[in-house]
Amino acid sequence: MPDVSVDYAALENTRRTLGDIGDVLSSSTNAVSDVPSSAVAQAVLRDRLQNMSGFWGNSLRRLSSFASDAGKGLEGIVTAFQDFDADLAAGMEPEGEHS
Repeated sequence: MPDVSVDYAALENTRRTLGDIGDVLSSSTNAVSDVPSSAVAQAVLRDRLQNMSGFWGNSLRRLSSFASDAGKGLEGIVTAFQDFDADLAAGMEPEGEHS
């Protein structure tokens, strides 16, 4: 029977990266939203930038939410694997040697 190996460091790095992506996208969306419309003098350009900002902001917010949720989900998976690993190791100890 083949051995199963779980790289906890890789899973943790992926989880952290997904969380970081969520944070970066969220701050980018907030930065775009904080630019006052008065910063652009031309009405047509201002309207187009506001439309683009709304679409872009909503898309980034959704992507940020998906990345954060994926990171949280992966955290649950890592915890489940670690718990299983600990239970399996404890079950393999000879009787009387449980710590």
